[in-house]
Amino acid sequence: MPGLIRADLAKLFRTKSLYVCLGIAVILGASMAYLYHLFWVSNGQQISSTYALFDQMGMDSSSLDEAFESLPRNNIWSFVNTFFLDGSIWYLASVCVCLFAAAEYSTGTYRNVISRGCSRLKVFSSKLFVSFAEVVMVAAAYVISGTVTALFTVEVSSPRDTGQVILIFVIYLCLFLAMASFYMLMATIFRKTGLAVAAALVAPIILAMLLRVASLGIKDVDRHLSKFLLPYSFTTVQGDVAAGYFFVPLLTAAAYILVSLFAAYMIFRRAEIK
Repeated sequence: MPGLIRADLAKLFRTKSLYVCLGIAVILGASMAYLYHLFWVSNGQQISSTYALFDQMGMDSSSLDEAFESLPRNNIWSFVNTFFLDGSIWYLASVCVCLFAAAEYSTGTYRNVISRGCSRLKVFSSKLFVSFAEVVMVAAAYVISGTVTALFTVEVSSPRDTGQVILIFVIYLCLFLAMASFYMLMATIFRKTGLAVAAALVAPIILAMLLRVASLGIKDVDRHLSKFLLPYSFTTVQGDVAAGYFFVPLLTAAAYILVSLFAAYMIFRRAEIK
């Protein structure tokens, strides 16, 4: 097993797609930090005035909080958390992982490894480990690049205590493993890089659309269930931890990991590897 992982990691670091994705992640992270900064420079005073007006009139400002929840505030932790939840990691990692995992079918790598006596479970587990490593690397490139850029424009502070920050990071890692598991499922089902990437990108959008349609007959079903969609689970982590409901995203991650890995391995175990 360790030998398989080392071989897969060596193969990963020889692929150009990894470095392209990491380069895009670095550039995008820095660009997003700068764009967020420009937004607050242009609109910060107006937004502050709107909050002040709500306070003077005794109105609930929760609607404003909801409107701006996806935007970072003037502290470094807010920027870090926003980089995790803005959806960029999902899109970048899906391309990177699916290109690597699905390409193994067309290059004949799976067949060569299995023919040498390696069990399919070990082969599958090794690919999962490397896929998870890819997700973490892409996320780190994006978040670190954006954070370093943001350091020049915001306060180095955090409204969360150290324990909450550590718990939030642990939950994000669990969600990253769930992402890798889901991408492995897409790669195992479709076996072609283009189809696997398209499915990984489109599936959450289709599910979100179905929930919105369902909400026409069942009131607020989309609002209650959308947080269990994997890409959207990131947006609720900080709020869930602050409210003491940290187990909700953890259970969501566990469900995706178990279902995706079980389905992917059953398909992989029975599939004919050419």
